[in-house]
Amino acid sequence: MILRAVAVACALALPACADEAPKAADLRAVAKPAADLNKPLVERVRQALASERDIPGDDIDVTAYGGVVSLWGRVPSAKESRRAEQIAAGVEGVQRVENKLTVN
Repeated sequence: MILRAVAVACALALPACADEAPKAADLRAVAKPAADLNKPLVERVRQALASERDIPGDDIDVTAYGGVVSLWGRVPSAKESRRAEQIAAGVEGVQRVENKLTVN
């Protein structure tokens, strides 16, 4: 009897929860500030790479999400790839670097 009452209560409660599900527009509004917070981090990493004369900073694309920075593009050597990763890792706010650079 108790099991039947719980099943009926759950069946009646589920449709009510469906009306409270977040809409796609609500999710975008929540996600947008996080994306905006990554822009300054990307700029700081780009500036750090550009200030290193041995690194072709113009050939490296930088993306970030939640403190994780990804480096994309081509560099002339593995040494430059490692150096770019080190520079990015030293920037304030970077928690981890994903080095996706390819060597020419």
